[in-house]
Amino acid sequence: MIKKFDVKNLGVFKDFEWDKNVVDDNGKIETLQDINILFGRNYSGKTTLSRIFRALELKCGLEKFESGSFQLELSNGNTIDEKSIANFTIPVRVFNEDFMKENLLFIGNPEEGITPFAVLGENAQIELEIQELKGLLGSAEEGNETGLYLERKNAVKDYQDAEKEIKEEKERLEKMLKLKALDKKSGIKYLSHIFGDQNYNVAKLEDELKNVTHDNQLANEQLVELKALLKEETKQITLISECSFPSFEDINQRIKVIVEQQIMPSGKIEELVRNAIANKWVEEGCKLHEGKKTCLFCGGEITNNRWAELERHYDEATRKLKDKAEKAVDWLEEHIQVAKDLYKISPEKYYQHFKVEVEDINKDMDKLRENLLTALNDILLQVKEKLADIHSTPSYIESAFDISDLNAIYSRIENLEKSAAEYGAKLKQEQSKTQEKLRLAEVSRFKEDIGYEEKVKLILEKEAVLKEKGEAKEAKEKTVLSKEKAIKEKERLRQNEEEGARKVNAILKNYFGHRFIELRAVKKDNEEGVYFDVFRGEQKAYNLSEGERNLVAFSYFVAKLEDVETVAEKPIIWIDDPISSLDVNHVFFIFSLIDQQIAAKHQWVQLFISTHNLDFLRYLKRLHTKELTIPYSDKKGDIKQRNIQIQRFLLERKGHSSVISVMPKYMKEHVTEFNYLFHQIYKCSQAAENEAYELFYGFGNNARKFLEAYLYYKYPDNDTNCLHKKMMRFFSDECAATTIDRIDNELSHLEGLMERGMSMSDHAEIKKCAQYILETIKTKDPDQYDAFLLSINPK
Repeated sequence: MIKKFDVKNLGVFKDFEWDKNVVDDNGKIETLQDINILFGRNYSGKTTLSRIFRALELKCGLEKFESGSFQLELSNGNTIDEKSIANFTIPVRVFNEDFMKENLLFIGNPEEGITPFAVLGENAQIELEIQELKGLLGSAEEGNETGLYLERKNAVKDYQDAEKEIKEEKERLEKMLKLKALDKKSGIKYLSHIFGDQNYNVAKLEDELKNVTHDNQLANEQLVELKALLKEETKQITLISECSFPSFEDINQRIKVIVEQQIMPSGKIEELVRNAIANKWVEEGCKLHEGKKTCLFCGGEITNNRWAELERHYDEATRKLKDKAEKAVDWLEEHIQVAKDLYKISPEKYYQHFKVEVEDINKDMDKLRENLLTALNDILLQVKEKLADIHSTPSYIESAFDISDLNAIYSRIENLEKSAAEYGAKLKQEQSKTQEKLRLAEVSRFKEDIGYEEKVKLILEKEAVLKEKGEAKEAKEKTVLSKEKAIKEKERLRQNEEEGARKVNAILKNYFGHRFIELRAVKKDNEEGVYFDVFRGEQKAYNLSEGERNLVAFSYFVAKLEDVETVAEKPIIWIDDPISSLDVNHVFFIFSLIDQQIAAKHQWVQLFISTHNLDFLRYLKRLHTKELTIPYSDKKGDIKQRNIQIQRFLLERKGHSSVISVMPKYMKEHVTEFNYLFHQIYKCSQAAENEAYELFYGFGNNARKFLEAYLYYKYPDNDTNCLHKKMMRFFSDECAATTIDRIDNELSHLEGLMERGMSMSDHAEIKKCAQYILETIKTKDPDQYDAFLLSINPK
């Protein structure tokens, strides 16, 4: 059970500490009891508190209050805060606005229904079968497993132990193989100058271990002799790929069309045609001014006629020719870059024997490259000049170069590569064979040193054992899953979702006499399960009043306390202001429903009820709890019974935050709005002017309602609706009476005085009015004034 709680930065709670606020007249700290009733006006924090308990129910839900925190103190001394919600083991059920939105989906979308719930059916045979299956399964509690759960646990452990054992054996062998294959100091891969394979890895080592025998080992003299052969160096010849360069006839033909193409002068701006620099400048300016009406340079207007002239000047033909020229520039520059690096041979890549031939090829290629680049650059220059003056029509000058000369150079390179490869072939072949012999000799020696064959045999034996244990584990898991599945299937048979709808309808009918709306379980199209919908007669109800929504919602909540997820639990129940938008009769019926279906059944460990309604608060005094008792252990350890304890609290706004306090005695004992209103006026008369803004803000309504009731019984002879006359009669000081009347009227009505709603209240004037009202009552009716004070028990 929860004893008390602190709340910081959650909703209207800023820095609320229970021990500082919830104390009796003697300063003793009061705690939460079995039943807790909280009264507070709207916006005093009732819903915020309910959301804390909703978070405990859902194990989440305070994401909107990232900086907020709370701490609950339990009766066993443990504490729960926003970070340890998951550790709160007592089930919780909360009725509040969030519950309605999450379960009564039609509130947000008329096409939606209501989340269904299932209650226990009456099939005793199915229940017996379920219990038999649960008996076979046993307990799944960690550390205390029994039955099939224990067998599954043991099978899983046997499998895991075998798996761990084989894993360790494989890891030991794998470590040896990695060290031999990949160690940077002694591994075969990093001794490639001896063993010949730079890409050697564990997989290759394993393949060779399977095939090598003792015959592959070599004597020391053989090893020294073979290693000496490896000192002769070989060279890796890098092959050069042939380049397919376009013929200059094709190049000249393509570029000539672009350079000599003429753009028709129709629609052109003459001064831009004559001046290439100005033409380029204006073209760039058009791009910068696209979509603008004003020149960014001079600030002048760019007219539609001017835009039309520019569009005709920079027509489609001009843009296409420019695009072709730009692409030709890119294409030529790419080929120039290719020509710069074409057929370059690195002398150091070849044997010294071919040094002269390599130099001759490079010298001849350099001459050809110079001619090729000259021809390409001449062509490129003509295209760039055309691009700079797109309206010009120069004559194209062709450039010549014989591509066959490049082909001849490449043939010489191919012959060079072939000759170099043949030259080193024999040396490389023998060295490769020698490296393979040395490598296999090393692998054979390693195989015997570590006892490789024995290790592989042991691993195979352990894998066979692991397979057997894995099959046994899977069999146990399948058995458990099949039993669990069978239980779920039988529970679906046992549970009756339609019964949930009938329970809600019974509550609506028996407690509220509501025969016009009812819940029905409706099958979903092409889906398993059902959902609830609200009907009026045979038609789905789309336009429920707010009162009807609340009746359905609370009836649904009460019925849901008997669903299969709750019926076996004794949860903490929080009911947040269930009588919103309901008339007086329905307020009483809500109380009766709470009294008979929740409080009296006592299927809870702690009950919280919050409200803003004084009539409902008065009804809650009549909860039938005298016959209810709770077992407890006394100091001797004997089990005894105690009566249900009820505590009442008051939620109030003080400044910009809310606090909880013990409910005043007059509210506990009398619960009349008359006493309450007197208390509000009394607190205004005593409050500091720089605090308790909400108290001053509500003064107008509170004082008006109090004076209407008080002066009605004081002067029952006056006409109807003559509060002003009664005030003039009661308050002998005419100026004071007028002032009180003005404040009461202006602060309790905005009609015709809307500017009052935009300004702050005069706290000093309100306080004086409150003091004057009390002084006048004290003077003219001291007995009743004293009785008022006794009822509110001011400190």
